[in-house]
Amino acid sequence: MRLHSPVPTGSRTLEEELHIGGAIRPGCMVQLNIWALHHMEKYWGPDHWEFKPERFSPENIDEIASYQFFPFSAGNRNMSYTVLNIFWQMLREAYYMFIYFFFSFPKYVSEKVSSQQKKTGPV
Repeated sequence: MRLHSPVPTGSRTLEEELHIGGAIRPGCMVQLNIWALHHMEKYWGPDHWEFKPERFSPENIDEIASYQFFPFSAGNRNMSYTVLNIFWQMLREAYYMFIYFFFSFPKYVSEKVSSQQKKTGPV
């Protein structure tokens, strides 16, 4: 995720003045190069092009600074991923419940279907 980030860039509109070598006015759109940040030698060391999962191990995770690694972007707009994820989890659970009910109670289901057919006649 660090070497090949699914979201390589992002943009934000400034709400207040930002000073980086000069002033950038509020309302300007700023482009964030997430891919470049994830490959900066300053933050990841001389072996920044290497795949090293141990960088994210529990004993090394405290060495990663805030906003040094954010593969899916960050901030308020990241909420859409959370909402979508919750929706898919709910849909998956409903599907599993349907499958469990349908295959766990075949006699009950067939009795209900046949009793309804007796009342209304065959379709």
